[in-house]
Amino acid sequence: MLPRLFIATLVCFYGPPAVSQETDPQSGLILDENWELVLANCSGCHSPRLVTQNKMNADSWLETIHWMQDKHNLWDLGDSQSKIISYLAKNYGVPELPYRRKPLNVSPLTSEG
Repeated sequence: MLPRLFIATLVCFYGPPAVSQETDPQSGLILDENWELVLANCSGCHSPRLVTQNKMNADSWLETIHWMQDKHNLWDLGDSQSKIISYLAKNYGVPELPYRRKPLNVSPLTSEG
């Protein structure tokens, strides 16, 4: 009885377990729309594993792409850029925790003295 109660409590607080996603056995990329576009544009300079180990929102992925273009001669992605960003943000985005409140908007404490 206790294990069932424990599992039910976890599901209530954290949601159901994540569904495992199918990945490409060679690159490790999640098989989703535009994964081959990401593979073609990202693996020319580095391992796709560098992509799979990161978690960023769309703005951060875009910033990273701009950094690579500025510092490492990544080519202009043209019309593919929005598709690549969408794929990355969806499949390698920052997970949102359920039931977590937003940070308080407070000023740092100052000492009087």
